[in-house]
Amino acid sequence: MKLKALKKILDKMSKEQLNKDLVVVACEMTQSGNGVARKAKGRLLYSGEDDPCELRSFSDLKEEFGKEEAEEMEVVLNKGDFYIELP
Repeated sequence: MKLKALKKILDKMSKEQLNKDLVVVACEMTQSGNGVARKAKGRLLYSGEDDPCELRSFSDLKEEFGKEEAEEMEVVLNKGDFYIELP
C-alpha cells in the first residue's frame, strides 16, 4: 500500500474515528496490537533470520555479522521512511 492511499482513507474518516487507536493485524504472523506510527531514524535491515523476524540497524548487524555480510543484507527501510510498529 502506498502512503498516498492511506492518506485518502484517513482524510475520509471522522474525528471520532481518527481519535481511536491504530490497530495493526499481521494475519500471516498471527499477531495484532495497537500500532505506533514512526519514522526510521536510520537504515533498518532484515538479516534473514526469522526467529524473531525483526529489522535492525546496520551498526547492530555489522557488530554481530561483520561489515561485509551486513552490507549484503536487505535494506527494508531507509532513514526517514514511515512504518507502523507493533509493541
